[in-house]
Parts: sequence; C-alpha cells; structure tokens
Amino acid sequence: MEYSAIKLKKQFNETKEAVIQFELYRFLINSMDFKRRFGSIRYSHIEPEAPAGTGGADLVIKAEINGSPNNILVIEVKKRTDRGYLVWDDEVRKQAKTYAETLSAPYYAVTDGQCLRLFKTQNEEYVENCKFSIDKNTAGLLLKGLSDLHEGKASRLPFDIIRPPTEEIEKLSTGFTRMLLDLFQELSGKGTISVTVHGRVKYLNIERHKGVLRLNLDKEPTEVAIDIRLNTLRKALGNKFTKMIKELSEIPGFQWVQDGADSKYNIWKLVKNIVTMEPVLSDVCEGLRKWLLELDRIQSSSRTDSTTIQLHANNTD
Repeated sequence: MEYSAIKLKKQFNETKEAVIQFELYRFLINSMDFKRRFGSIRYSHIEPEAPAGTGGADLVIKAEINGSPNNILVIEVKKRTDRGYLVWDDEVRKQAKTYAETLSAPYYAVTDGQCLRLFKTQNEEYVENCKFSIDKNTAGLLLKGLSDLHEGKASRLPFDIIRPPTEEIEKLSTGFTRMLLDLFQELSGKGTISVTVHGRVKYLNIERHKGVLRLNLDKEPTEVAIDIRLNTLRKALGNKFTKMIKELSEIPGFQWVQDGADSKYNIWKLVKNIVTMEPVLSDVCEGLRKWLLELDRIQSSSRTDSTTIQLHANNTD
C-alpha cells in the first residue's frame, strides 16, 4: 500500500523535523514495496522512533543480509534551516553513531532532506556528504546505493558531493564568541555583575557566586565552549532556579540548556555547535543581556531582603 503525501510546509525558512521524517519514511517504504531485493540484501521494513538505549532513532532501515535479519542503517533527521548547518553539528553525528552502535547497524546517516551525511559505524569513516532530496527516485537510489556499498560494488552513494561549510561555521563561531566577550565587558560592573579571567577562561560572576557562566577560550575558534555552572546557579537563585533555566533555554541558541538542567554540576556546549542552530546574533545578545540583568536583580533583591531581616533582628534584640 502506497502512503499518501503531506505537503512540506516552510515557515521562517525552516521545515520541521517531523515533516521531513515522515516524507523520507514514506518514499523509502514505497520504494521497498516496489523493489525490496538488491543483490544479497533484501530490505524488510523501516522502524520510526526505534528504541535505542535511553533514546530513540528517528528511522531504522531493516534488511535481511544473506538470510539474516539486521538493522542496516540508522537515520537521524534534523529540521531544515536556512543555511542547512544542523547536519554538520558534531553532537548530532555522535548521537546517531551511538544509536547505530546500540542497534548494531553498520551505517548511520544524518539528513535534513537536502543534505545527507553517511558514515560507517565501526570506524567513524564518513562515506559521503551528498546532495539529497526527498522523492521516489532518490529513495530508490539510496536503497540501491547502500546495498552496493555494503557488498563492495561501490565506494560511495550515487549522489553529488557537497563540500562541508567548515570555513563558514568557523567565521560564525568567531563572531558568536566576540559577541559574548563584548556582552561580558558591557555588563561588568553593573549591579552585582563582574567578570574575571582565570587562565584562558572568562568568568561571569553574580556577587559572590563565581563563574555562573564561563567562556572557555581556545586558540581554535571552533573549540571555544560555554560552560554553565548549574550548582552555582542553584545557590544564587534558590526557588527561582527552574524559572530562570526555562527562560535561558528560550534564548536562541540556548535550547540545549533545558535538556541538561537536571545535571548536578554543570553543562557545556561548543560554540561551533551552537552556531549550527543558526541563531540571530542580535537576538541572542538581547536575550542573554536581559537574562543576566534579571539574574542580577534577583541576587540584589535577595541581598536586600537578607539585610532587612538582619536589621529587623538587631532592632528586636
């Protein structure tokens, strides 16, 4: 039975991940219905949201290889963005690799429906960074190309190669880091906010709470990281911690904060993996500025309340 199409809707130059996942599943399963066997490989079915350890793989292509059932390919689907940088996020690739290892799949891929990156699970060797589209012809070519690759009949997929946007991501990383440094400098001395330097690490402090945000600088722009000290924030915010973490995660480029909020000590992320989400720098700067000033306001209010309580206690005595 052929699955019916749903329209790819674009909003703000993006196509949602779920839409891409469904369309890719639809064309692949329809291609399997048309032709399942390629050489010694017979494709059986596709499992969406396949359980893999503590997570779920978006799509897992299953096949019989020489008569034995196998997971042959794990596909991690990302939303389509304006520049298509999400598929080049190394954390996304590592996540897909972990799923492939858990499911014993020899190949894993990351795609946004326009680019597909294919890797061998065992040695992290990339097979192809290629131009991709979601249609009947491409789905069939992917299945045949994967079969030929696995059988040693080909060394790559039958698609045009795409050059990694390494230089562009490096430039964006440099710009993002400069924005953070400028913001730290701007806010230093305002209220209880101060900035100190420890080796190659910039600390943003709120009163006595040292390094609530840390910028780990590196000689290479793509190795700069943002470190958020959750244990320090908990001490500074008390019962307002959950609210402030939620607000931080709503700032463009900081969505990852909410996922790691249960960590005991800290969470961190490389700037190069933040810029692949393509946040607008002015929005990031404005959102982070407001958040830090609110953090200062809460801390100042807490200090004032403590002083008032102490004065009242002294007067009572």
